[in-house]
Amino acid sequence: DLKATVSVLYWRNMIRAVVIGLCGVWTAVADYTPKEYTIHLETPPAERWNAPCADHKDVIIHVMNEIEDLMHAVLSEEDYKEAMGAVAAVEPPSPFLQEMEGIARCTGQPLAKVRLANYFYDFVSRNASIACTGIVANYRNDVLHGRNLDFGQAGVLLAPSLRLATVTINYFKAGQKYATYTGFVGLVGAWTGQRHNVFTLEGNERFGSFQDNVEAVKKNWLPPSMLLKQVLINSTSYADAVRILGTTPISSSVYYIVGGTQLNQGVVVTRNTTQAVDNWSVPQAYKWYVAQTNYDHWTQPPANDNRRATAVHAMDEIGTPANLTTSSLYTVMSTPNVLNENTIFTVIMSANQPELYSATVRTEQL
Repeated sequence: DLKATVSVLYWRNMIRAVVIGLCGVWTAVADYTPKEYTIHLETPPAERWNAPCADHKDVIIHVMNEIEDLMHAVLSEEDYKEAMGAVAAVEPPSPFLQEMEGIARCTGQPLAKVRLANYFYDFVSRNASIACTGIVANYRNDVLHGRNLDFGQAGVLLAPSLRLATVTINYFKAGQKYATYTGFVGLVGAWTGQRHNVFTLEGNERFGSFQDNVEAVKKNWLPPSMLLKQVLINSTSYADAVRILGTTPISSSVYYIVGGTQLNQGVVVTRNTTQAVDNWSVPQAYKWYVAQTNYDHWTQPPANDNRRATAVHAMDEIGTPANLTTSSLYTVMSTPNVLNENTIFTVIMSANQPELYSATVRTEQL
């Protein structure tokens, strides 16, 4: 029985989290800023995670153990074996494989375990999700992007540990600050990030088919988080990012939300594994902003998870771009329902003003 299994795992993992806290890893009792690290893109990929991994070794192992528990809880034994086989049969492209090898070496965990953890979204998205809220809005003569990353439903198992694993990475290239993203140490993809002076990005879970995702993994199509990371580092413009995110085959469905540097550069790219099925942008959406959770915008969200309506109401209360500030957007992202027990972190960012980037691990709503 899935509900009973999840309940048992929840309390077991809460005890694990308390033990980690007693050992001095979890010291925060209120919302806090995650630790920041610098990674130079000239550093060999296998060495890029050395410092974050050394600081979070126990947490990484804990998260990967919980990912295994979660997959066993929500998948049949047959599906679990099929997922493992699909990941083992392919080789992620550079730099992702080399980064995973570095994490395996740092933590002493088998590479197969690290690789499976980095693909787990593809296999549990029916039952536990990167269930998030994103808003991209015109902001005076600029664009402002707010996002909550939630790990929802059965993912409440992972939420305490993912908070511990949250870090902000500042990428440098040729000595210059190049990009920033907030994510989870040990997982080499990205769900939230900013290419300075070019665009902002996030990925939100879109419900898909386990079997379709397995077949896509077997074709060595990138997980959505790894494509987002590729675009974050390699794309050169807002238009280029939107194009690549909409056309590159990926291993599971997703919503990509992209903000640019000019008014009305905000779009939700609704994806299946092969291509975009819809692009929904400002001002087509809510005139001066777009808001996206985890349901196609042309459908009505379920009554028990209508975060979209809460976010839209809060934005409409602000009224116009002239009234929007980083503080008021953070308040929107902190509105009950938009902010919930599964929210891991909130990020506020603006590509044109990279110094505004702020990440906050959310604990006060618990």
